[in-house]
Amino acid sequence: MDRLERYRQIVRIFLEEYAQESVSPHENVTAELVFDEKRDRYLLVHVGWQGARRIYGCPMQIDIIDNKVWLQHNATEIFVDQELIARGIPENDIVRTYPKPKLPSSPNPFSQNGRRGVRSISCSPRPLWERG
Repeated sequence: MDRLERYRQIVRIFLEEYAQESVSPHENVTAELVFDEKRDRYLLVHVGWQGARRIYGCPMQIDIIDNKVWLQHNATEIFVDQELIARGIPENDIVRTYPKPKLPSSPNPFSQNGRRGVRSISCSPRPLWERG
């Protein structure tokens, strides 16, 4: 398998796995995957209703341009670049179109037990509404 096809497969599987965990079965919201493999655009879209409120948004878009994986948009809590690196895409083939988060130099007030740094989040975290 050539590099471009491997990147496509990694991105597709990553988004498919994330989509399965990104919405609650108790809500009328679905996670839809939009894969334009001709133009190498891969999107996750949330569509549905919460009561009378319409839900529509694209929390994640990944494109492949000139054999590089472009992280066009990430409105999630996960570090998509780190997930893709762990799955086999080299860091130098990932283009971040938004600022890379800075790791805190002092203890993170949001971490448990006063540990330093940022808590690692897997590619399939529980949705926000299921967290306690």
